[in-house]
Amino acid sequence: MPFPTQLSLSLSIELAKVFPVREALTTGVEQLANLVRALKKNGSDFLVEEDLADIFGRGKIEPSLEKDFRDVVKTGSFQSLDANSTIALDAGPGATLCRALKERFYMSCVIQLSFLVWMHHETTLAAMLVENMLARYESQVKGATPDPDYDGILKTLQA
Repeated sequence: MPFPTQLSLSLSIELAKVFPVREALTTGVEQLANLVRALKKNGSDFLVEEDLADIFGRGKIEPSLEKDFRDVVKTGSFQSLDANSTIALDAGPGATLCRALKERFYMSCVIQLSFLVWMHHETTLAAMLVENMLARYESQVKGATPDPDYDGILKTLQA
């Protein structure tokens, strides 16, 4: 008769064969990696975006403002550099906005930060955000980051 630990190990191995756990994990990791690459390509930072969304993503945005914001940012355009050229300029939402268009949590963050960047210089705003994020950590706010990255926040605001 097998020991209970051997039985549970055997059962877990058999269940892993039945359910596509590995494939599901691999797909999830690949999607996350692709998102991180896209954000980095646009100059943003995944962890910084998550930290900022934790602060600003909880805000409720007026539906009409959200609708108008979506209408403005979701339009993309392609413009050929020359009639004989195959190279074109692509203008439209990047990875951050695409994610915000799909998830209200991120949309709230993007709208609020857009207004803040419009009203304040990016370097000043980034410094204020670092200061406030440190204060949140010192106040032991759940989920607050101990080391906000000024350069990452600045690049995210500029993206």
